[in-house]
Amino acid sequence: MSPKEPVPCTSCGAQITAKSKPTFLGFPKFECPSCQDTIVYPLGVTTRIVYGTFFGLFGFGALILLSQGQTPTPGWFLWPMGYALIRDRILAKKVRKFVPVRVGDSK
Repeated sequence: MSPKEPVPCTSCGAQITAKSKPTFLGFPKFECPSCQDTIVYPLGVTTRIVYGTFFGLFGFGALILLSQGQTPTPGWFLWPMGYALIRDRILAKKVRKFVPVRVGDSK
């Protein structure tokens, strides 16, 4: 998202133009002036690709360790990435109700 892109509020539906502030995991966060609610939008494409790639690599490494009879430990990076990817899906479904799907976008 660009710094000042008009987005609909997922609470009240009002169109707002505000600068986003990223959360700790990279989700764009907006403040709605109409309802004073904090709106969190899904991850950007680049962040989603990076999280998915690393999550997949860590998962593949865990499978290799399991095949060698070792117990894999997920580490401190895997849990936040997995949480971010799951939350991204939930937020995308929530935002999809307010944002019309453009031609060429996946459903």
